[in-house]
Amino acid sequence: MKNFTILFILFVLLLNTIVIADDFKYGDADSDNILTAYDAALILKKVLMRDYPLTIENKINNYMKFLDVDKDNILTAADCAIVLQKALNSEYKMPCEIIDTTETSTETSSETTSENLDIQISVGDKTFNAVMYYNPAAREFINQLPMTLNMNELNGNEKYFYMDTKYSANYQNVNFINAGDLMLYGNNCIVLFYESFDTSYRYTPLGHIDNPEGVASVLGTGNVNVTFSKK
Repeated sequence: MKNFTILFILFVLLLNTIVIADDFKYGDADSDNILTAYDAALILKKVLMRDYPLTIENKINNYMKFLDVDKDNILTAADCAIVLQKALNSEYKMPCEIIDTTETSTETSSETTSENLDIQISVGDKTFNAVMYYNPAAREFINQLPMTLNMNELNGNEKYFYMDTKYSANYQNVNFINAGDLMLYGNNCIVLFYESFDTSYRYTPLGHIDNPEGVASVLGTGNVNVTFSKK
């Protein structure tokens, strides 16, 4: 009976731990080269607390490539669930593991040409650094920069502008808006938020201002010219 218990424990550990050979692999949020349920927990914490730092973020620039395991270009609780399923079942293939050579080559090329997705958001003589997400809409927006938009005031918490361009929207139930968030509403409305609040609206996240301190006072209470430019 004792031997059976030991074998059972070893079997459970084997199911919950997958050794990863390369330096960085999909879902390895703590970059310890082992995929476990803890990685899934870290990804979920990142989703719930966007500013929560992951170990992998300090080691590689394009960490989203490795954590966005369902390849929908945004980090959500679904990625956490997939990583957990992989940790429990080594035979399970994550969507990011089922890619052909052509797609991999294209993705690598895209990342090479867009290593730095930081942009600058300027209002008057004040400039904020913003980090853009790795999704099609954000890249399409970046490709249009630089540009200055006369953004309209709405609800005492946001500035918005309807573009002539229609972007590749991927609506998400974001649930909570942070001051400094840059979002796409619908497929052509650029929204820059300067207050934090709960929301039931669906947006495509584009990026966020690194340090939004002072952004509310700079944007003011009326319409304002906002300049977006590449770094």
